[in-house]
Amino acid sequence: FNKIPKASARLKPNALPRPISWSLEKVLQLASSIDNDSALLKDLTQKSIFLTAMASGARISEIVALSRDENHIRFLDSGEVELYPVSSFLAKNELPTDRWGPWKIIPLDIEPSLCPVRCLKAYLSKSKTFGGGQLFRGETTGSNLTPTQLRSKLVYFIKRADPDSIPKGHDPRKVAASLHFCQNMSFDSIKSYTGWKSSGVFYKHYLKQLNEVKHYVVAAGSVIRPTAPGLPPS
Repeated sequence: FNKIPKASARLKPNALPRPISWSLEKVLQLASSIDNDSALLKDLTQKSIFLTAMASGARISEIVALSRDENHIRFLDSGEVELYPVSSFLAKNELPTDRWGPWKIIPLDIEPSLCPVRCLKAYLSKSKTFGGGQLFRGETTGSNLTPTQLRSKLVYFIKRADPDSIPKGHDPRKVAASLHFCQNMSFDSIKSYTGWKSSGVFYKHYLKQLNEVKHYVVAAGSVIRPTAPGLPPS
């Protein structure tokens, strides 16, 4: 009886972990080319979603739950921005008796075109006619986005930069966590952004081999310097 679960699993084993199929450098080049002031709302929405996903290392569901209401978003004197989800939202591994603090997105002054805070400010200004409610909205009518719709925008932006790739909505979380770890070599430093209690999940499912990145970028709460090829180390 003890061998039955393993024997059953062997009939249909899980797929092998795959490397990230898209080039972060290509996506950053595209994001950098989109001017926050003159961009169409569609382009600015996609850019802001991508930079926010990278900067926070958040899941799609967590980004969907963010709000643009006055008591849910705070631009601090330090240049950072605090983002609060709607009070009824619980993250996948968040306890109702032990709530998380807000996402804190740090600025990227050294590379303004890729600064998630500047991009978010520009996006909010350009979409101010939508009023309050969900942070990221549909560009045409300002309708609320479902997780599937927001994921589609994120994936479309990545594929637009790297057409031959097959991106997944969860990829930016993996890339952000891997970059953060390789920069700081500390799992403890990313736990507050991911909610992981154990490093096992990170090492097994999230730590990825990445190509060279020539731009600065904010990833899971840390400013990442341009990297050399072949990161992370095996």
